[in-house]
Amino acid sequence: YRNLLVTGHNCTPRVLLYARKGREVSDPNVRAAASELVENIVMGEQQSCANNCGRAEQLKACVRCKAVWYCGKDCQVEHWKAGHKIDCVKHV
Repeated sequence: YRNLLVTGHNCTPRVLLYARKGREVSDPNVRAAASELVENIVMGEQQSCANNCGRAEQLKACVRCKAVWYCGKDCQVEHWKAGHKIDCVKHV
């Protein structure tokens, strides 16, 4: 699905935010589904740099949303300027 993402129009940070909130509800079925969704999203996003540079070693999460991963500061800054600042939501 990574090829379908358009920089500045990525719903992953917001979906991950609400899935993380879903882990706090009282219904155990909702908590389990939300936890599975968070795990699947994070595992998928950790596969390669969000800036699509092709590198996948020692990736670090965006400090603010913790929903996208970068190989280094240069890629993070470039991706931020290209539109991640529109998508990025503060991790709770």
